[in-house]
Amino acid sequence: MLRVLGETPPGTFCICCHSAEGRVLKIKDASVIGGKPETLHRDCAERWFGAIEQSRTSTRSRYPGLSQDNWWRRHRSNAEK
Repeated sequence: MLRVLGETPPGTFCICCHSAEGRVLKIKDASVIGGKPETLHRDCAERWFGAIEQSRTSTRSRYPGLSQDNWWRRHRSNAEK
């Protein structure tokens, strides 16, 4: 379930398509506890969060004892490195 949290300043880029054209919003996946909002076009949001969910699902099958919350923390910390 995606939730639009608000508008972004003019000139903000979408992290999915890398375009600042059109309406870029702050959107988060409300089904993920502690998930942060991303700057996305509404049309790009499904694709972006769908790819994350697919990655999360494949990781869970490799690490069956890792809870979703712990997986998300591990994923975000690895992405920031």
